[in-house]
Amino acid sequence: MDRKRTITFFAVIFFLFTAGNGFWNYASVYFREIGFDSTQLGLMTAAGNCVAMFSLPFVGLLSDKLRSPRVVLVVVTAMAIILHLLFPVVGSVLGAALIPTMILSIFGTLGRQTSNALLDSWIGGAMDKIGASFGTIRRFGSGAFVVASLIGSILVGKVLPYWTCFLFISLASIPIFLLSVSPTGRSFEVSAKKERPVSTAAVLKSVFKNYYFVTYLFMVIAFDAFLGILGLDMTYIMDFVGTA
Repeated sequence: MDRKRTITFFAVIFFLFTAGNGFWNYASVYFREIGFDSTQLGLMTAAGNCVAMFSLPFVGLLSDKLRSPRVVLVVVTAMAIILHLLFPVVGSVLGAALIPTMILSIFGTLGRQTSNALLDSWIGGAMDKIGASFGTIRRFGSGAFVVASLIGSILVGKVLPYWTCFLFISLASIPIFLLSVSPTGRSFEVSAKKERPVSTAAVLKSVFKNYYFVTYLFMVIAFDAFLGILGLDMTYIMDFVGTA
């Protein structure tokens, strides 16, 4: 792989991915706008994070079996594009309908978190192959979040309605999908070595016998719970300052 070309390709993908996710911060404001209260928003957030937490290991197993995080990422990105476009449609037709919106929220959260894990795997493998640091790509993600926040603060809710945050997420995902299925994306495929097939049960058993993995797993669960609580606080802050 050409070092400069590889870094440029993945920097663009990670920039778009992080920028798109940056607009999700406006989703809570949109949900409040169409009539959801803080309790309902908390329920949707908790349900999405819970399903994603238990689904991610199986997505990882699928990626390992296919020996290609890129292929799974293509499917998940396509799903995310469609789902985020459905949010404003469901909101305009059904209003504050909890069950349909919660289902979209669950799959939307699953798509975002799954894409993040798959991107990490794909980019990490490519960076290892060229001897580059993953931090090189991560820096572009930090910049993308700043850019998305600035654009959002200027446009969303002032010039454009709040539902356009979902449009921005989908628009950022489309180039990721196209780049991933392109010949260039396939050329950066870093497939795992083909090994003797192992059952899913055997893989899970061996993983959970690892003390370090189990310890790290509980730390991640605790950290995700903390981040979820911080996210819920936003709805109450909006109530307090009168912006919801």
